[in-house]
Amino acid sequence: MRDALYSAGRPIVFSMCEWGNNKPWEWGKNVGHLWRTTGDITACFDCVVDHGHMEVMGRDANPGYAGRFSRTRRSRDWNDPDMMEVGNGLTVNENRAHFSMWCMLTAPLIAGNDLINMSKETLEILTNKNVIA
Repeated sequence: MRDALYSAGRPIVFSMCEWGNNKPWEWGKNVGHLWRTTGDITACFDCVVDHGHMEVMGRDANPGYAGRFSRTRRSRDWNDPDMMEVGNGLTVNENRAHFSMWCMLTAPLIAGNDLINMSKETLEILTNKNVIA
C-alpha cells in the first residue's frame, strides 16, 4: 500500500490501523504517517463497554496506554489513539481533559463529533490555540 501511494506522485497521508497490536510506533514511520495505537474508544471517560465481540474503552480506562505515546516522533509521524470523543456526551470538564491529553501526546486532532451541530463549548475546546500549542 505504501509503495502504491508513494508512486501516485502527489501528497497523500497514509493512516494505518492495526490497533497497536504489533507495536506500530516502533516501525510505522517506515511505512506510513500515522498509526493507531489502541483499540476503538468510546464516549465515556472511565469505562469499558462490552459489545460481545469486542470491548471498547473509554479513554481514561487504561492509563498504561500513555507509554505507547511517549516515544519520540518526527514532525511527520504520529501515534494515533483514535478520533477524539470531544462533544460526544462527555461533560465539559471531561471534554477538556480528553482534548488536552490528545494535545499533550501530540496525537492527530481528528474530531469524531458532529461538526455542524456541536455546542459552543465543544467548538471552544476544539479550537483552543493555547492548548493546541
